[in-house]
Amino acid sequence: MIKRGYLDFAWGQVHMRMAEADPALPLLLLLHQSPLSARNYDRLLPLLTPVCRPVAIDTPGYGGSDLPERQWEVADYAALVLAIADRLGASRFHLFARATGTVFALATALAAPARLHSLALHGMPVYTAEERADRLAQFAPPFAPRDDGGHLAWIWQRIHTEYPWIEAPLATEFVRDYLATGGDFATAYRAIWRYDLRAAAAAGLAVPTR
Repeated sequence: MIKRGYLDFAWGQVHMRMAEADPALPLLLLLHQSPLSARNYDRLLPLLTPVCRPVAIDTPGYGGSDLPERQWEVADYAALVLAIADRLGASRFHLFARATGTVFALATALAAPARLHSLALHGMPVYTAEERADRLAQFAPPFAPRDDGGHLAWIWQRIHTEYPWIEAPLATEFVRDYLATGGDFATAYRAIWRYDLRAAAAAGLAVPTR
């Protein structure tokens, strides 16, 4: 059974999804890809409970989490990961991330390697400086509601362009996640496109990583 909850911060609330597990087990935080939400981990979370306490976090501005008033940088998202672990009573924890979330997870590991038992990264988006500039300029324009529902068709087509294999039920969940952003679904994207991932990763990681 998936349970949901919120953590309060000065800037707003973070929404999280979790499956009950032995509180003595180590914490595992899971970060999702943008512009989706932690709901994508619902089937996985119960399978993890024999070995950890799994908690999937909605990135600020996505899913059920509030959008901060100012634009965040990668360091802000990394600081939030550590603050969430603190709130959940974990001095050390495991961290898994997908796509956009991998950049925030890497920054977390670089900032506080002693806090992590392990780091797992799936689909890290590594771009050249030119690619990052191009994506900042044109990759993810905001959408506005239209009386004829045209924005829904635009989202549907964008999802099918990125995931040609996707079936209708999952695509519908993705549409929900796009709509939850309020139209500007690129807030987390812009943070990673402003971040020099190659330079950051060159310093190396002092955390077991896969």
